[in-house]
Amino acid sequence: MEPASSREGEQAPSAEIVSDECADKAARQQRSEGRKAKEQQCGWCKEDRATLTCSRCKRVSYCNRDCQRFHWKSGHKQACGATAGSGSSSESHDPDVVGQTGEWGRMHPMYIHKLIVTQSVRMKRMPYIADSNSLKKQMSGGLETSLRGDFTWSLSFKPRFYAELMYEGFLPIASELSDDGLLILMPKLHTERCLLQWPDLHISTNSKRRCGKYHLTVNQSFDAVLAGINKQHGDSWFYGPIKDVLRHLHSKPGFFKSVAVSFELWEGEELVAGEIGLITGSNYTSFSGFFTKDGTGTIQICAMAKALQILGIELLDFGQMLEYKLTFGAKMTKRAQFLKAFRAGRDSPLPTLTNLSWNCKTLLKPDLKPAEKASGTHNYK
Repeated sequence: MEPASSREGEQAPSAEIVSDECADKAARQQRSEGRKAKEQQCGWCKEDRATLTCSRCKRVSYCNRDCQRFHWKSGHKQACGATAGSGSSSESHDPDVVGQTGEWGRMHPMYIHKLIVTQSVRMKRMPYIADSNSLKKQMSGGLETSLRGDFTWSLSFKPRFYAELMYEGFLPIASELSDDGLLILMPKLHTERCLLQWPDLHISTNSKRRCGKYHLTVNQSFDAVLAGINKQHGDSWFYGPIKDVLRHLHSKPGFFKSVAVSFELWEGEELVAGEIGLITGSNYTSFSGFFTKDGTGTIQICAMAKALQILGIELLDFGQMLEYKLTFGAKMTKRAQFLKAFRAGRDSPLPTLTNLSWNCKTLLKPDLKPAEKASGTHNYK
């Protein structure tokens, strides 16, 4: 019997709650500072009060100079040049995923950040990574060695920023800080990471005996796997913005440094287990999974591990330690050793992930020959 928690993946930490009174006050303050304007949406804070227009591309409007400056530094500098030169913006590939809803969604991230650090000593002490530039600066400044504990935090849910966090070895999860839906991104750089390397892979006799009636596919039912995870675990840390980011990273393989993938285990036409993870070069990071029948979660992980080998993946990153992961041969690895192994493969070419299907009995046989380890459009029946 597999406990529900065994496929849940990372756990989002609890954090201090930001009061509704302070949130309302900050929102009123922000609105009072805005000028009366025709209703154009700001390219940075998304308020419908923008009156300034980018003088270069003529396509993006802003509330004020601060919004324009922040948007320029977060990526509009590159997109603006492409837009001005060709008439089409590359920002469509890296949209601003809306991280907040309700009153929070109408507030500038600077106000939210100020509100959080004012009320929470814990969040004030935790490293804040605002955007891609902040990430590069902090990593070059030795964040991986100076970080106490596992967590940093951010208010950005941009797909490119998320992929860059993955490229640096973070596992970015989300956490809800208040009952009215204030969400933050919490990039996690574990002090110890649970890793599986192929010589250590263990597949139980029971899984080998039962696997014949199942087959494994890749990227055939991404949204169905997301739905299965939410049904089994609730929102957990798979809140709406995280799911939106994962869909973007799934739909544009090759555009970002990481690609989101789904593995599906089928019994006939019935989806009985599945998993979502990200591939960064020759590394695969497991996020979360689900199962509907006893034993199918275990078979899915075993079959997925063998499929990853076929695809040229060299490292299976399980994230945080849970006891069931150790039964597959995974081992705990210190942060420095994990980052060394992860970075060794992060620039490898991403595998081709189209039309992939295997019978699990074929995958789990011990004498899988190199000639059978083809990627691309081959089907293994």
